[in-house]
Amino acid sequence: MTISLSFDHAETTGSYPNVAYQLLLGIEADFRLVVDCQEVLYQPHFPIVELRQWLAAWLGAGTTEDFIYTSIEAEETGLITFRRVGETEWAVDSAWSTLVQPPTVELQCLTCACKQFVANVDFWVAAQLGLDVQQVLGDLR
Repeated sequence: MTISLSFDHAETTGSYPNVAYQLLLGIEADFRLVVDCQEVLYQPHFPIVELRQWLAAWLGAGTTEDFIYTSIEAEETGLITFRRVGETEWAVDSAWSTLVQPPTVELQCLTCACKQFVANVDFWVAAQLGLDVQQVLGDLR
């Protein structure tokens, strides 16, 4: 089982009242979530730092609860969800997915992919903007 959370063509957009919200919502990219070659979600102009914050909080809380990501800027609940379906299996889904059955992945693979996404976003922000996401945002999400 493989899972990938990736982004391309990241850029800063919009104008927000302060640096924290500019960082949280003002960086968008083409986002892709793939499990075993099945595209669960592809979304252009996706707020990758906001997702990064949600994933970091979920990882920090111990990954024992289901993960349900809902963007501040979206009307739909569950843009990305990870739901426990067995002892170590998690279903990976999206409110926008067209898949009939959500694919499953082992928790270890899921957490590794989430940690890698967080690290990739942090690296991009540091390299492009000279900012430390954790220092600017703390627990804001």
